[in-house]
Formats: sequence, C-alpha cells, structure tokens
Amino acid sequence: MALSANTRLDLKNRLGQTVLSGTVTTAAVLYHHAMAVRTAAGSVKPAANETTTRFVGLVDIGNPDDSTAGITGDGTLTANMISNVDALVPCVTAITVGNVGAQVYAVDDQTVTTETTLGPAVGIITEFVATNSVWVRFGMTALAAAS
Repeated sequence: MALSANTRLDLKNRLGQTVLSGTVTTAAVLYHHAMAVRTAAGSVKPAANETTTRFVGLVDIGNPDDSTAGITGDGTLTANMISNVDALVPCVTAITVGNVGAQVYAVDDQTVTTETTLGPAVGIITEFVATNSVWVRFGMTALAAAS
C-alpha cells in the first residue's frame, strides 16, 4: 500500500550513499523515505507499478515528525533523495535466503517485489529477514552490478 505519511526506514551502509535532487511532479506527494522515480519528462514522483519510469532514490526530507506532511509538487519544488544505501522494506512476494542477490522492483513507493513484470527496478536484496521483509541495496550502482 502506498505511503500516506512520512515514515522512517531502518537504513545501513550509508557510507557510500549518493544524494540526488529533482523537481517534484506537479500534484505528486513525496513522503520521507518513499521510493522515488524520475519520469520521462525529468520530474520526480512516488514509485508505482509502472515500467516507464527510472528509480532515483529514497526521499530525504530531513528530520520529519509524524505530523509533517510530505512534499507536494507544484512544478518548482525540489526533493532530495538518497541512493546506494541499504533499507529494510516490505516485500509482497514470499522471499527465502535463496533470493539474496535478486533484483527487486517497485510495487508502490514503499513496497518491493521480485516479479519482473511490475514497476521499475529499484535495487538488490542483500539480506533475508523474513518471508515478506528484506534488506535491499537501493540504487543504480547496485542495479548495474547485478546486470
């Protein structure tokens, strides 16, 4: 289910993280630690089950509290995103230790899957936690290494 408020993911391996920025798509709402994608027009919006976008990173609003609204795009606002970082996220497909190293795809802005027919590729499974919970290395560096 897509995010409707800011969230704080457990993150690790941030030493080599990359910080990127992009203009938020008009009327799109980005929440803290949501997966963000770049559209063909170059703007940024929440990840969704669509293959016409490219993963950018996890939205970084700074230090939001639970009452902080996300960033709503008006065509001029810019969002910061972090990439090349590991995060613990929910996975809609059943995962086993055998899936470590597998590429994952966005279902929405907070959930991944191993199904290649769904959203854009977002990262690589680095650690099995439970059937529907995995550590994922988010970023294009991880995706390039898996190719």
